[in-house]
Amino acid sequence: MVCGIGLLHKYTMLLFGFGLLTGLIATPERKRLLTPGPWLAAALALLIVLPNLIWQHHQHWPLFEHLTALSRYQLAHVEPAGFVLMQILMSFLAFPVWMIGLGFLLFSGEDKPYRVLGWMYVAALAVLLFLSGKAYYLLPAYPMLFAAGAFAIEKYVRQRQRGWLKVAVPAFIILGNAGTLPYGIPFLPIESFQNYAQFMAQHFGLTEPLRWESGRLHPLPQDYADMLGWENQAAEAARVYHRLSPSEQSRCAILASNYGEAGAIDYYGKTYRLPKAISYHGSYYLWGPGDATGEIVITIGIDAEDLQPYFSEIQTAAIITHPFARENDVPINVCRNAKTTLQEIWPQLATYRF
Repeated sequence: MVCGIGLLHKYTMLLFGFGLLTGLIATPERKRLLTPGPWLAAALALLIVLPNLIWQHHQHWPLFEHLTALSRYQLAHVEPAGFVLMQILMSFLAFPVWMIGLGFLLFSGEDKPYRVLGWMYVAALAVLLFLSGKAYYLLPAYPMLFAAGAFAIEKYVRQRQRGWLKVAVPAFIILGNAGTLPYGIPFLPIESFQNYAQFMAQHFGLTEPLRWESGRLHPLPQDYADMLGWENQAAEAARVYHRLSPSEQSRCAILASNYGEAGAIDYYGKTYRLPKAISYHGSYYLWGPGDATGEIVITIGIDAEDLQPYFSEIQTAAIITHPFARENDVPINVCRNAKTTLQEIWPQLATYRF
């Protein structure tokens, strides 16, 4: 049931299923595959996710279209060495705990039933290395390794009567990881964090967190930069929208080039009195252009030359800039007199949805 519900949220739940199957086959627990339990569980998971698979079929499997786009534009820059290094950096000085846990699960002779968990991790790691997955795809596997590592360390402390380790190990992890805290919790002003990140990169070699999916290094981590500038986009769009006459506003649609821009318009729309956004990107494509006529359209993030085949009149009204945002120099165009309806144009935009 958990796997079925998980698949409705993320297909990466398949990594868990593949890892579990590999762990069972690779250990004496394979005998469980001769009982009906695992197969009934797999059938239940399939039954739960079946409506989604039927939907995928009717939509011509956008999943594979999305994976192809990911592989071409994002995952192509993932290097195996960088992926493995990030597994360490994501937990930084706590990594010995999960590594001890992995070794304990795989090689300890007294806890054979839990060896499945060790192989589960190894199998998921191998798949992500082969497919050039993003480093954080493996994050859900670490709680079980931390638990196993904590158990193994506690057992060692008790057997060898090394009570001082009860204080030393937590102190080492907490104090050692204190320097990386700003990367995970945004409590520093963004300018201060940018300076801090540059200091850590120059003096401690902590450059990998500053590497974006393009493979290039930037002043801020990608996740940080991607959290910034969205209200600024909505405010700029509102400024352009409210310059229109009331008659034009009533007929105006806001078309965004990606789901982030469209989401910003929808999230801040009530504050800035904006209509709901439409977009051909991600799930927004499936929701279509609604009843937008195309008489007047404000576009966000689409270059004017790319709009020329669709509109007779195009005016660049603003360029959105932000000193720290991932999205910068984002054009806002006011387009009038669509050469055909947005409803007719929409199928042509399917190639840009991922």
